[in-house]
Amino acid sequence: MTILAGTETVLVVDDETFMLSLAELLLVCHGYTVLTASSGQEVLHMLELNYGLT
Repeated sequence: MTILAGTETVLVVDDETFMLSLAELLLVCHGYTVLTASSGQEVLHMLELNYGLT
């Protein structure tokens, strides 16, 4: 069985710290760049700061 590796960036949003960390760990181990946030509001703030989106 071949395990594919990603090269994309993935945004993971979860309000449970354990699940957020687990998802990030698994995705990073498979080659993805991972952005994490614990709420929709945090995602919007991240977009405003990094991409100028409002």
